[in-house]
Amino acid sequence: MPKARSPQIAGSAAYAVAEMFRWPEGLDRRPREAKAFYATIAAATLGSIALSFTALYPIRALHWSAVINGILVTPLMAMMVMMVRSPRITGRLTAPWWWQPWHSQRLGSSCSSHSGGAAPARHAPLARTGAIR
Repeated sequence: MPKARSPQIAGSAAYAVAEMFRWPEGLDRRPREAKAFYATIAAATLGSIALSFTALYPIRALHWSAVINGILVTPLMAMMVMMVRSPRITGRLTAPWWWQPWHSQRLGSSCSSHSGGAAPARHAPLARTGAIR
């Protein structure tokens, strides 16, 4: 018998989707008060049950999603550093003057380059031993 995935993932997905679309959300609300929220929980639960019947190995999928996340974080961090410096984007929440010229460029590019190099470095030993294919 296939195992169903964790119900916490369905709940966290429902909270994220409901907040993104500004739907009423929360397990403290009745289903008729937060229909879309509970529908998202049901859809995520049914999707995870359907995945249980496939040949997808969940640990391998988790590993590859972490690798993809590690690769995507570098350009996203670089964009965030550029965005925090733009008053057109952030309005009154723009980074203060003492942060902008030196710190944001040096610190932001340092963090981006380190995270960009860390993803392949973490993956290489696993790929070399054949633990992850």
